[in-house]
Amino acid sequence: MIGFPGADLFSSDMVPLELIDEACSDLGSRMFNRIREEMGLAYFVGSSNLAGLARGAFSFYVGTDPAKAAEVRDALADEIRKLAEHGITDDELERSKAKLLGAQSIRNQSNDSLAFSCALDELYGLGARHYEGLAQRVAAVTLDQVRDAARRYFTQASVTAIVRPE
Repeated sequence: MIGFPGADLFSSDMVPLELIDEACSDLGSRMFNRIREEMGLAYFVGSSNLAGLARGAFSFYVGTDPAKAAEVRDALADEIRKLAEHGITDDELERSKAKLLGAQSIRNQSNDSLAFSCALDELYGLGARHYEGLAQRVAAVTLDQVRDAARRYFTQASVTAIVRPE
């Protein structure tokens, strides 16, 4: 896992980071395709954007054979560097927008999930109806905003953690 300082819930970078997370977390992502499919080095590849009232963390992770850890770490770091330099593509952005909105629609079909989300948003100071503006916030994000967020967050000092079996 390679982690970077992230954003808080009130940051204008929240939606761009969520879109980057979507772009890096599916079975068609550039990281999955390179590290798992092309190089055959990983069981899984993804990312996680954790945000809260204080600054959160954005991390990239890979599950691999311990003997391949160094090679995987280098490949993941290379993909993060490319992401920081170039951002994501138009296709990745559009796919990420659709996935993010689709996932929210599915979550909102469950009364308990919607109530939980509304309660947290109210407690965080975003307002219980914050979810209603997601489609507009997502639609407004440009490729340049995503690229700028990637450059801002993924060129900071990072922490690498490697967990090995005993």
